[in-house]
Amino acid sequence: DTNTLDYGQAALHYTSTSGGFDYGFIYYAGYNKLPSFNYEFDGDKTVNYWYEYDPMQTFGLEAAYVLAGLNLRGEFAYNMTQDFDGHKSDVHNHNIAWVGGFDRDIPVSNLNINIQEAGRLILNKNEIAMGDIEYNDEEEYTQNLLILKLSDKYLHEKLEAEVIVFYHFEDADYGVYPKLEYSPVDDFTLGMEARFFGGDDDSLFGQYDDNDLVEFTVAFDF
Repeated sequence: DTNTLDYGQAALHYTSTSGGFDYGFIYYAGYNKLPSFNYEFDGDKTVNYWYEYDPMQTFGLEAAYVLAGLNLRGEFAYNMTQDFDGHKSDVHNHNIAWVGGFDRDIPVSNLNINIQEAGRLILNKNEIAMGDIEYNDEEEYTQNLLILKLSDKYLHEKLEAEVIVFYHFEDADYGVYPKLEYSPVDDFTLGMEARFFGGDDDSLFGQYDDNDLVEFTVAFDF
């Protein structure tokens, strides 16, 4: 049961500005949101298994700066688990993660473009063997995503349109997420969203290739 003080968490976030340069530091002490899979064999060859959330600490940096009309942003994090040497097969390895990119308003309508690269690298990968929770039969222990977002507003900002495109470098798979929202009057919104996926069946986005979807919404605020 995770609704107890045993699964408490705490975080510290400090930000400041110097000469137009925004920066910050982050510390988190809690649990990995990705559960570990554990199992054991009992006397009659029955397999008992369970999921467990492992303790984790995160040390992070963030920065932002405006250069030549580009709003530059970057974040970096080191996620420290209890598997310091990579030998605990039922605990996630340490890893580093990052995201960096920029956005800019384009002088066409209200168009804004946002481009980011997000990645993760699992550490101590040479210690990962079959049976390890991090094991990958293709020995790919990095993940890099290119993320492109285009957004615009029309009809006196009553119609908002955006599309987000994800491209996964390692497996050349992708996801495309278009979205429309129309608010003809206050407190009333019509919406449409879609999710389209492509790539190999065992890839990050390609595994959902048969689950493309389109949904429509009607929202009233009162």
